[in-house]
Amino acid sequence: YACDPKTGALEYEPAFKKILREQNIEAVYVCSPTELDYFSRERERLESDLGLSVFVNPPEICKIGQDKWETAQFLERSGFPFPRTAPASDAAAVERLIAYCGFPLILKPRMGFTSVNVFTVVSLREIQAALTKSDFRSILLRL
Repeated sequence: YACDPKTGALEYEPAFKKILREQNIEAVYVCSPTELDYFSRERERLESDLGLSVFVNPPEICKIGQDKWETAQFLERSGFPFPRTAPASDAAAVERLIAYCGFPLILKPRMGFTSVNVFTVVSLREIQAALTKSDFRSILLRL
């Protein structure tokens, strides 16, 4: 188990290079949400400088995948199954979602990962109450 500096910090790359050398690592598969931005931006340079294969999506794809609203729209446009989603600040879209799905609905941040700030809501009143909290500026509702 290694505990490295935070990805993208000045001390990160020297520590990363040290691990690569010591462990004879030839490839890195990036799946940690906290590391996607750094490795997607730096992939070509890291591969060139270190002779390493970095398996990560391009920045524009990572951006879509980190944004729940953009992900739902991308899936719908591409013909894949998608979660019915509406920005909670868009009253008309919320009404359409309630009419289509009914309650309960899931309330979650547009950006982020894990289950932090994820709630089940069973009424329009609960949705409106969440909107008054400053940390819920861009929440979404989804089935």
